[in-house]
Amino acid sequence: MLLSLLACIEPDSVPIRLGEVRPVSPTVALAGPWTSDFGKDPASDLGPLAVLATDEGVALLDQENRRILRYDADGTALGAVPIPARATLDAAQDGSGWALLAYDPGTIGWSAQRIDGAGALLGEARVSGALDAPSGIFVDGDTVLVEQAHGRTYDVATGAVYPGRPAGDGRYVRAEKEAADRLVITWSDAGGGAERRSVITPDRTLGNVVALEARGGVTLVTLFLFEEGPAPDYEMRDPELRTVLLDEEGLRVDEISLPPAAETVINRELALAADGTLWRMRTHTYDGVALDRVALQMASQKGGGR
Repeated sequence: MLLSLLACIEPDSVPIRLGEVRPVSPTVALAGPWTSDFGKDPASDLGPLAVLATDEGVALLDQENRRILRYDADGTALGAVPIPARATLDAAQDGSGWALLAYDPGTIGWSAQRIDGAGALLGEARVSGALDAPSGIFVDGDTVLVEQAHGRTYDVATGAVYPGRPAGDGRYVRAEKEAADRLVITWSDAGGGAERRSVITPDRTLGNVVALEARGGVTLVTLFLFEEGPAPDYEMRDPELRTVLLDEEGLRVDEISLPPAAETVINRELALAADGTLWRMRTHTYDGVALDRVALQMASQKGGGR
């Protein structure tokens, strides 16, 4: 019996039970009609594909018009950067330029592109075949990494595969949904050896992980939660986005709730800036675009996160 109990204990894991939600009132940083050259059909669900935190403030990826629209922290337009690919799934700021996750079904398939601040193509590397389903791109120092659904990342230059997103000091973080009421966040070294983990137990049914990001010693994870209706339909009721901020020890620092937008797209709807600003793309259809800005609590309160 004792051996069975010991087998259930997870070493170096921090249990976190969700439900201590801090009320927030998002600031509307940018709102209005989505001005563009497309949208001929009013029934089309067209608009920006992703929101990106930048050194200047925030940017929107508009793959339909093949451009990145830049704004400062107050929503003032700073100009547009043209992008070369016909289909661009994700983007990340890369020094003075950008890294793009592009797709061309006729030739190279999935690829990682680098462009300068004026949109000129600096280089392109094939990604198809390295990952089953590329879902995002980001930059770690001088390294461009392509991600597969909050699990593995692929180094475009060397072909190395890592066990998650960079979390600083050679560590990586990944999120794994193990059940409808259990999510495991694991920090590990480059070889996948676990250093610590947080076991998150939501107070509602867990649909999926919407966003995962490590920045400035903290890790942000956003979950799509809902109430499950009765059998036989089990329909989703009262959906929400629950954002949790974890410190470098895996303890909870902050927890907020936001209503989901018209469409919840993995790792596209939210972006975390280095100062703790959470950018949220609330509306992104033909009718308009709206960005919300929320200030997260970055300071850790030791002992209060379990």
